[in-house]
Amino acid sequence: MLAARRLENLIDSKNGAAYTLHAEDDDFGQANTMINKVFSKEQRAPLVETVSGTMAGIQREEILQRAFQSRRNIDKAIGDKIEAATNEKRSVGASERLCSKQSIRASVLLVRF
Repeated sequence: MLAARRLENLIDSKNGAAYTLHAEDDDFGQANTMINKVFSKEQRAPLVETVSGTMAGIQREEILQRAFQSRRNIDKAIGDKIEAATNEKRSVGASERLCSKQSIRASVLLVRF
């Protein structure tokens, strides 16, 4: 409702009339409309991939959880898909980093040998 509170403070400088709030004037309504009424099912998949790819790099768990909740506030189903895809990318990334470290250690051992 932060957007709605900001809009309440807007005043038309010509006639002094306050802006009239609409039901869609919230922080999540327009994004929900775009996802569910503008995007096709085929367009939602790349959205999930893009957002989850970006979110996979977030290191602080509390920030990540707030980001997931923000996406669920827009649309629960999409938010859940983003969380699942992000967690999958994070687990794959962690195992790749572990394999990379092990590979580096093996290379160092071979060089020393």
